[in-house]
Amino acid sequence: MENNEKNPAEDPEMESDFFVSLMIDYNKCNNCGRCTEVCVPGVLVMVNNQLEVTDVELCNKCADCLKRCLKRAISIND
Repeated sequence: MENNEKNPAEDPEMESDFFVSLMIDYNKCNNCGRCTEVCVPGVLVMVNNQLEVTDVELCNKCADCLKRCLKRAISIND
């Protein structure tokens, strides 16, 4: 980040659109990996056969992962 750019986490006046909460309900998730096939690289990944959220800031809120999940284990809050 350049010196003239603001960090949204430090500036409450900046748009709240920046923040995305991507939640996985592990009680529903069967770790099939279908969501990772359509997700922006680096957001949802399979690690040791378990779904993980790695970099939520890359999420563009397209909701393709939600549509792909047969178990409805993923939710996006903004």
